[in-house]
Amino acid sequence: MTIIDFIKNNKLKLNNSLIVGYYGGCNFGDELLLETLLLMFSEAGIEKIRIAHLQNHLFESCHNFNEGYSLVSYNKIINFLKALLSSNNIIVGGGGLWGKDVNGKILILSIILFLSKVLFKKKVYILGVGYYNSTTMLGKIAAWIAGRFADLVIVRDYESYINFSKVTRNCYQDKDISFNLNKFNLNRYQKDLQQLEKKIVLRKRNVIITNSNTTQLKNSLYETVKTNSDINFIFLQFLNWQLPKKHGDYVDIFKKLAITQDNIRVYDFDYNPIALYLFLKKNKDNIFIISQQFHGQVVAHLTGSNFLPISYDNKNEELFKIIKIQNFYHVNSITKIDIQKALNSYFGDY
Repeated sequence: MTIIDFIKNNKLKLNNSLIVGYYGGCNFGDELLLETLLLMFSEAGIEKIRIAHLQNHLFESCHNFNEGYSLVSYNKIINFLKALLSSNNIIVGGGGLWGKDVNGKILILSIILFLSKVLFKKKVYILGVGYYNSTTMLGKIAAWIAGRFADLVIVRDYESYINFSKVTRNCYQDKDISFNLNKFNLNRYQKDLQQLEKKIVLRKRNVIITNSNTTQLKNSLYETVKTNSDINFIFLQFLNWQLPKKHGDYVDIFKKLAITQDNIRVYDFDYNPIALYLFLKKNKDNIFIISQQFHGQVVAHLTGSNFLPISYDNKNEELFKIIKIQNFYHVNSITKIDIQKALNSYFGDY
């Protein structure tokens, strides 16, 4: 069963649903998943939806919400509980929630699903998620709680299917929610695309790089940018500016470099994620992408853009299996030489 099939076949039942996830943190991947999921609901004629989110003043600027959709902040606990109690269904909309990056908030989310099912008798649907062997014991416990009490789990790759199948019989395998983008008419995002085109400057040779939380990739990229003055480096923050220190330091390094070097610009994530999808699709022959982020690699693949396959978690390697990439680099061992060879090959220097 695919996610689209499930939504189409249950569109009447899915009215008056509460969508929960990691939305509102201004993480490119999470906001892309939400925007794509809302497209699915809109196409199915599902009009009454509540969206739970982390409070952030940029959240609404990253999305095109239909009039029937309402927002509820996790920070306003009373309002969130009212939304949960008055909704017929609780939907988790995508993401590699139970993987290497798992934290206490994911456990809280799993407990919310448990309470929704057991105490409040809600239908619980988990769509397009990932559950990986790289997760911690905390992640395994959280995944067991979520999967055990869900009415349906649709995962995005084989490893997640194997793991959730040990927890529930109601498990099916599809792909990541964002893989459905090419099935929709995206004309409604033309204004968002135009705004992004005014923001991002392209030149003859363009390389997009994104956030990294590893010293090895960070240093290798830094040295690459410093020694390739003829390439236009576009640093897209796939996380918002309220970052953990290890991410913030990484961004600051490139912001300082941008002061002295004209070949790098740093951009905040304050645009609709589908605008970037359209931007890459339009300029795919003039951009090379270096990103460890799962959805940075997904949009590169979906738009036909060339990218450097880098793994930092099992979810990346599951993605590479789906899109048939056999050779890839690991985030903790990739060197400047590796990156330089890829750039030389792409730009035809040697």
